Amino acid sequence: MIYKKHFIVILVVILISLAFVACFNYVIDPAGLFRPIGYEDGIAAIVVSRRNVANITNYDERLVQKYVIKKVEQKIDVIALGSSRSMQIRSYLFPQYTFFNHSVSGASIEDYLAIIQMYKERNLLPQKVIIGLDPWVLNRESGQNRWQSLEDEYIRSCEQLGLSVSTRQDNKTARKYIELISMPYLKESYDQWKKPSRASYYATTQNELQVDIELADGSRSYHETYRNKSVNEARQEAIAYANADPIYALGNFQQLDNKSIIMFEAFINNLQKMNIEVVFFLPPYHPTVYQALANNPKYIMVFAVEKYFNDLARSRDIHVIGSYNPVECSLSEADFYDGMHPKTAAVEKLFYSGTK
Repeated sequence: MIYKKHFIVILVVILISLAFVACFNYVIDPAGLFRPIGYEDGIAAIVVSRRNVANITNYDERLVQKYVIKKVEQKIDVIALGSSRSMQIRSYLFPQYTFFNHSVSGASIEDYLAIIQMYKERNLLPQKVIIGLDPWVLNRESGQNRWQSLEDEYIRSCEQLGLSVSTRQDNKTARKYIELISMPYLKESYDQWKKPSRASYYATTQNELQVDIELADGSRSYHETYRNKSVNEARQEAIAYANADPIYALGNFQQLDNKSIIMFEAFINNLQKMNIEVVFFLPPYHPTVYQALANNPKYIMVFAVEKYFNDLARSRDIHVIGSYNPVECSLSEADFYDGMHPKTAAVEKLFYSGTK
């Protein structure tokens, strides 16, 4: 009898814990699975009107891309895809062309497919696509799942490219509610919860302020404190980044994910088939972080990823800009905001020099 009581107590505790997790995930909802349209749509409306948007916080970057593409009225000549490490690619680097940067934090191949699919469905495909390629895009265990905000578009892209979509995506409604008690989703919710609450954003003509700005070309202007870090402050952040176990999105990286390679190559083949020029951008790491990667056998796949992208580029006549190695890019500690984000001037230097 006593065992039965213990079982009931344990069961009640588990159910209460799951209920708390579900409520927390529903309220925070980092991937926007249950969020109504509003905040992100308003940001997109300002950006499409060719104005900057200041003071944006705690929002779904992917939904902004979706609404921008829905609202844009004319073809854009050049677009950039990638993670936050590619957000400093600016329109002035392409003076003869229209440009938009669709980079989103923690980007994965699924994001690439979804964004291009939206352009394709609107018959607004660009002439050139610059793809920011981080090493984690070929890591099955990267933990990047924020692309789910664009899941419908991703699935349609896979169908058109003849790629199989696993049952994990097939039953979207069921999986959506399973995420309510998902521990990975709980971690994302917690990380989002620690960020500042949503603020009132506003249109501005300023390119630099004390708050973050989504520029009219889709690139990011960071807030004053982040933007004006000293070399030593950036170094300390790089040391902390390098000492994380694992380093961001590079945990359990034991081999290049074959499924991701198949998906990526099908994506590239399709772009070139549509006569879209492709450029690879390999954003460099801070020297301290790169040295940590080089010294730790756990991260040997990072170098295999770079070799793979360079080999693929040579076989497809694709131009490559940058390298994960800052030395190859002639960059120093002064060229980084932190352990993984090159400064605007550093990205400008790479694009103007065409460093490979």
